[in-house]
Amino acid sequence: MSRTKFRLSLTRSLAQNRLRLRHALGDAVLLQRPGAQLGGDLFPHVGAHHGGADDREDPTTPHPGRWWRREFGSFLRGGETEVCGGLVETPLILWRSRNGRHPNGLANASGALGRHWAAHTQSWVFVLKPGVQRKSFHQKTFAINAFYGGAQGSDRPMGVIQAAGNIEPIGMSRRYRYFASALMRHSFQTFVMSEALPTATTGFALADDGAKVIGEPIRNGKTFAELRRKAIEIFRAAGYLVFAPSIEQNYHSTGTARMGRDAATSVVNADCKSHDVDGLFVVDSSVLPTSGALNSGLTIAAVALRAGERARLPG
Repeated sequence: MSRTKFRLSLTRSLAQNRLRLRHALGDAVLLQRPGAQLGGDLFPHVGAHHGGADDREDPTTPHPGRWWRREFGSFLRGGETEVCGGLVETPLILWRSRNGRHPNGLANASGALGRHWAAHTQSWVFVLKPGVQRKSFHQKTFAINAFYGGAQGSDRPMGVIQAAGNIEPIGMSRRYRYFASALMRHSFQTFVMSEALPTATTGFALADDGAKVIGEPIRNGKTFAELRRKAIEIFRAAGYLVFAPSIEQNYHSTGTARMGRDAATSVVNADCKSHDVDGLFVVDSSVLPTSGALNSGLTIAAVALRAGERARLPG
């Protein structure tokens, strides 16, 4: 397939457009994107998308109500609102919706909204073979999970070693672009990835004019370095030269409206339903308490679909 089966389109414009349309949600006020309809049509252009050969509609393009109804219409009942804005936008929407009964924002009685930012720490490992990608091919075909819970001689959890999708040096400065292009043609691209941990102080300070980072997810430096060494050893033992630059980046951010059993430390329950505002659901990456073992895209889609199923149940 040329397109992934599940896609999640998360809009970054929600935080920038100074949302001012209001929708009464019980005793609260929810800010919405201009032009969005209410109820089942809220945020019609975002959500978990099942794409197929006969489905050519672009989920990133607003088509008021049409796309959202097709995927989730049967799940929704009157009086319910699903918010799907992403890591920063969802907390901002809920914060800006505060009122007398919810002075710290909707679903924020715990004070956890915007906090507990989690992510993956990732670094590239290039397995070198002359000319292997002169004609590029799909290479995201395997992952090594043997070290996720630790390795021989170490009881520390590490992470995964995974084949990457094809990389292109798009947007890279000319200083590095030619070297990067040559590296892509003569390597099989893999990466190592471990969890960067959330705390109550990793996340964002929320304000009406945006969100300010107060702390990034905590990286496990020693275990991540050990995982990188394991990857290098494996590929060298297979007879390859390896280039593994010591560049680390965070990806797959989650957690800023995290789910949990304890309403004192979380925003939503296991069904993505707000602990303190009845009928309010959050269905995006922000509900995941950690980034987990692998890329979080399919998990986000699955959680959103599950929340839709639960939302249609009585009570």
